[in-house]
Amino acid sequence: MKKDRLLAMVPRWFPFALACLLPSLLLGWDYFHLKSLALWGIVAGVSVAVFAVVQLVRGKGLGDVPATLLLAVTAGLGMAIYSSVKMWLNRFGFGADEMLADLDALLFFGDPWRYLDFLTGAHLAVIYHWTWLLFIAAALVRARHDGAFIGGWFIMWGLLAPLVQWLVPAGGPVFYEKLGLGDRFAGIDPSTTGMFVDYLWDAYVANDVEFGAGISAMPSMHIASVVWGLMLFRSPAAAAYALIIFMISVSSGWHYAVDGIVGGLLAVLAVKAARALPFLAENRDGGAAGVAPDPAPQPVA
Repeated sequence: MKKDRLLAMVPRWFPFALACLLPSLLLGWDYFHLKSLALWGIVAGVSVAVFAVVQLVRGKGLGDVPATLLLAVTAGLGMAIYSSVKMWLNRFGFGADEMLADLDALLFFGDPWRYLDFLTGAHLAVIYHWTWLLFIAAALVRARHDGAFIGGWFIMWGLLAPLVQWLVPAGGPVFYEKLGLGDRFAGIDPSTTGMFVDYLWDAYVANDVEFGAGISAMPSMHIASVVWGLMLFRSPAAAAYALIIFMISVSSGWHYAVDGIVGGLLAVLAVKAARALPFLAENRDGGAAGVAPDPAPQPVA
């Protein structure tokens, strides 16, 4: 009886999430770094704490909080695992940068970063990294009742992102010259990326297991994640934020424009794939799997 109760408390998305993350964890095990969870753990903990307070103020109780916290922590685990598999894939080098740079120039009639050179400065790093973390945390809280979006997150981070990186291995514009490909992107202002470029490059060259290391331009998981959040929020503010992150990803040199385009398409594909799975889709209007939904209001006699 106790075993049945415990199993009933496990969210339906949880075994699926672990199954999505397991291949990358096995491949990148030698590079897995628990410290990668530390930063996300702080963000997730604060976000869920705020959510708990809001739930109490709204009189809804704390029934959703445990599953929401599990979702936030598991999502962070997925990002940490992706970092490890990135480092593992980096051993095989980068062969797609010239192709992606040329494709950008073809699609946008020139290198797109040149149109966005007004978007530079260290303050943009705060927007690109820190507000992104907060946006994702808020989106995960919002997704707590939608099994398809939860499943889509783990399909995106655990399966699709490593696969695309393996198929299209690229370092990105900020590493273009370091990869011996020329000074095509030398004009990009380095103030937005700061010391992170050297940090990631040094870890790559030394094959070191470092916090948050791993280089991959394609696909842009920054953009994949904000598009995933945009599909949840469906608001002009979320759309504007997604556009800003996309432009900064290009102007800073972290990504080619096509990285972001592919990342956004992956988000859409991942959610559609998850919706096709009945055991995930059926939770859409209920509580987070394993948590009973709020009771429907009863008509007054």
